[in-house]
Amino acid sequence: MTHLKNRRTRYLLILSLVILGLAAVTGSAQAQGLVAGEPVAEGTVIRNDAFLSGDNVVIDGTVEGDVLAIGRRVTVNGTITGSLVAAAEVVNVNGEVGGSVYAAAATLEANESAAVDRSLYFVGAQINTDPESSVGRDLAAASLGAQLTGDVGRDVRAVVGVQR
Repeated sequence: MTHLKNRRTRYLLILSLVILGLAAVTGSAQAQGLVAGEPVAEGTVIRNDAFLSGDNVVIDGTVEGDVLAIGRRVTVNGTITGSLVAAAEVVNVNGEVGGSVYAAAATLEANESAAVDRSLYFVGAQINTDPESSVGRDLAAASLGAQLTGDVGRDVRAVVGVQR
């Protein structure tokens, strides 16, 4: 049992360091003139990595690259060909993410039209995946609550609830 707890603790530490490292590295990304709070409108194509911040970050268009999004609410309705790194109260994935999703949030919602081609990594209070959502590879989470009903291609590794 101790071995399992040490493994979980090590895994959560590594996940936290990866999220912090990605946030630090992507700070120099160019976003073709996007400014804080400006949404990526439907029909818009950004051919670069994007840094988006604001109260309500919405991606309805396409970002051909990675996205770092920080705000109260982050919503992906469109397409991101790279990975999404998000820090918010609520992260809603309704569209497609070609890479992985790294999220630190109070709540993460992967709704029925959500498709994450690689892996989903989450640290927060609640994670919900709808039955029609899909994660191509692994789902790793540390959360107080979870409702995981979507499709996961490989492994689900989650610490849910208060651990002693």
